[in-house]
Amino acid sequence: MAVDVARLTRLAGSLVAGVLPALPPDLERLTVRGDCDGASGYCALAGRVLGHRFDQAVRVGRGPVLPSAIYPLLVRGVLGQEVELGLFDPLTLSRRVITYRLLGRRTVAIGGRRIEAMRVQQDLAGLRQELWLDARGRLLREEWPLHVYLQQEGESD
Repeated sequence: MAVDVARLTRLAGSLVAGVLPALPPDLERLTVRGDCDGASGYCALAGRVLGHRFDQAVRVGRGPVLPSAIYPLLVRGVLGQEVELGLFDPLTLSRRVITYRLLGRRTVAIGGRRIEAMRVQQDLAGLRQELWLDARGRLLREEWPLHVYLQQEGESD
């Protein structure tokens, strides 16, 4: 994952000071590898900065902690019509509250095919977007205000 160093340095408790050795002031991005375990509620991060190796476990909470992990649950209706979740944001190494609202089913055209999809509204810190998920919870389309969107172009297995 790529980490925004400016955001990383603003983390409460000065995580950077304890984990990453003296970052140069002009460093803008940093690559970190890690694994998250929903059962234990921790993400294990590892990397190398200025020749120094670091390992750090970050508590992110139990359950599905990455947004993509909850998409299948949303599609099946397991979480209800509206749900507010504290999910782990790997870019800021922090938890964020995201609200999801199921808006109903709709057919979308993807790669020349018409696919039945669940339309979901996602709110994160005032930024609202709409997601279209297939029956397996895979993201087909993401749309932001002013009709800016990302859309899958073909079949993805």
